Amino acid sequence: MSGGQPSARIRTWSLSLAIVRHPLMLSIVAEYTCRGMGVSPAGDRPRAYQLLKVNRVECFWAHYRRRNRAVKSYIMALTRIYTFQPHQQLGPNILNPELATESSSVTPPDLRLHTLEARDNITLDVIFQDPASSGPEIRSAVASALTNTRSQLALRHINYDELRTALTPQVGRKEVALLFDSRQMRDSYGDEAARAVLPLIDRRGNHSLLSGDLIWPDLNEVLKALDREAVLWDRPKILIPHQIYVIYLTNLSESNFFKLTSGVIGNPGAFGYVDCTYSGATKNMLATCLGSKYVKLAGKFVTSHVDDALPDVNQNTPGWPLEDLGYSVYSINGLHFDLFLRYKIESSLSSFAFNDGHFALAAVAGIWRDPRSVPLHLDPSKLEYLSKEKSGSLIRADLAGLTAEQIAQSIQEKLSSSYIYNLVWNSEKDYSNFAAMIEFPNNGRVTRLRAALKYENEQLGLVTLFG
Repeated sequence: MSGGQPSARIRTWSLSLAIVRHPLMLSIVAEYTCRGMGVSPAGDRPRAYQLLKVNRVECFWAHYRRRNRAVKSYIMALTRIYTFQPHQQLGPNILNPELATESSSVTPPDLRLHTLEARDNITLDVIFQDPASSGPEIRSAVASALTNTRSQLALRHINYDELRTALTPQVGRKEVALLFDSRQMRDSYGDEAARAVLPLIDRRGNHSLLSGDLIWPDLNEVLKALDREAVLWDRPKILIPHQIYVIYLTNLSESNFFKLTSGVIGNPGAFGYVDCTYSGATKNMLATCLGSKYVKLAGKFVTSHVDDALPDVNQNTPGWPLEDLGYSVYSINGLHFDLFLRYKIESSLSSFAFNDGHFALAAVAGIWRDPRSVPLHLDPSKLEYLSKEKSGSLIRADLAGLTAEQIAQSIQEKLSSSYIYNLVWNSEKDYSNFAAMIEFPNNGRVTRLRAALKYENEQLGLVTLFG
């Protein structure tokens, strides 16, 4: 091994060994380090690391059920300090080191943010130990960090604004989970599955690609969910949930969805797929265990590299054979990739989100509050506009003919299982807008509508519904 700083993987092992006597801490380190490094799929790392992940399942779920945020924050802080930022002081400037040498009175830029990942990534939890009184500081730090991210992408000739469709759920587009039985594949089954899927992807499309083992504590729940929701052309004997390896793609057209689900048949280990366009039990499970590998913008793939790499470095950290297929691979540091370029699979497990909504609303409105608990108001004049201009959406969602109060209540209830994205804050005009994807079941079918919302006078206002 050459001289210089040890690799992120070696520093990770050093940290893990230092606390190996505490199984809960070791379990959490394994989880968050894997996700932070962008190597979540078990098939892409040594078998020993895979065993680390498997052995932590019970502790991981016990930890989430207890919501032990103190342990979670402590361990993530250690991971960031010793694995990613060994020489930087932990604080808001860690998000944008350039600000460390500037005046603290510098006004941060306005915010136009596709998505903020504070669900699986708790960097913001660690930095802001008293977030309830830090709303404006959170907004400033996120806006400045986004500027840093835009700069890293621009250096690689990638426009952050063009990533929106890959990073947020889209009305009229599909999502799919492709299922592989790792027992029927080589030891590097993640790479083998990638080689089966990549040639089937539309080269012109924008997508997020996630992958990983299906980690869930109850095998029977997994099998029941697959029986209800999966299309299976083979039925392998599943002995443990993490035997199932998943590649998950977003923002698919109908034709690309068909090409993927039909083209993967016959590849080693491929045994089925789940249409994850709408909510479901399988989608809930996958939201807890899959990590983002890449964001695809036409012929360019973006991934993460370790935070202490040189500014102009590009590393294909996950190692998928993209160059062999004529794609270009770029990377930005993991800290910013994890915050701004990770796709959040929607989940109705509201308790799983922790402070994700709080941080998103703090970023866009400068307040610390769960957006799901903020009263929602629909102005009668807005209802008149919707009835005229968006009548089709209201009919499909079975909202036509309801009063403004009834529609507001229905949307408020749906927000409990949604994330907010497309965050916009304009400091000059002092407005804060964002969107949420909401599902409305109606006569055996599901209608997905995007609700555009604004935060004003301590309440949410519905701007429009479309889909």
